Amino acid sequence: MQSMQLRGILKGHYGHILSLALSQDEKLLFSAGDENIVRIWDLTLDGEYRCKYLIHAGADCGDIHAVVYCDRSQVLYIGCKDASLQVRP
Repeated sequence: MQSMQLRGILKGHYGHILSLALSQDEKLLFSAGDENIVRIWDLTLDGEYRCKYLIHAGADCGDIHAVVYCDRSQVLYIGCKDASLQVRP
């Protein structure tokens, strides 16, 4: 960590953000919360970060409390309030 200065603001969530995960190459940021949506952010543009993909976890899953991305297998794991674990390749 070189500095703690603000590099950009990612706008798009309408509710609370409860989980973040960063890809190993630091090009993608995964964010999720009480909207049942995982947003995948492209961090390659300096200060112009944008949401690249939306993943809808489903209305029945409740809040998303955990997001983990495995770079090696390119799989996203989503932990939901209803105690389910979703696996998204």
